[in-house]
Amino acid sequence: MKIEWTLERTFRIWWALCWRNLLAIIGAWFAVAISGDLTAIGFGLLLELAGMEGEALVRAINLLHIALIAAMALFASFIILDKVLSRDFREFRIALVERTSDAVVRERPGGKVIDRHVKPA
Repeated sequence: MKIEWTLERTFRIWWALCWRNLLAIIGAWFAVAISGDLTAIGFGLLLELAGMEGEALVRAINLLHIALIAAMALFASFIILDKVLSRDFREFRIALVERTSDAVVRERPGGKVIDRHVKPA
């Protein structure tokens, strides 16, 4: 059954994603910080053998840490999205519904059309 799209419901979905992603980013940061010394030593030795030293070496190790944090947080956000999509909110849940007509129109309250698709033939 279709229910009215409200700002409150949109906020609930956004908040469910937002706080979980924030925790994932913090968790990824802690995981990299804890394992960072081992990563820095290993990666630093490889870069020193390749001839890198000083400030460039420190920047390369920092970039590696940022890349690891981003990769872990991105992976976690995929899992979080899957969990939020299967979650029950107070009086509704998010559902994927197959299109049954040739034209699909989504409207916000007040009748403003925000998305219009025509199914390909």
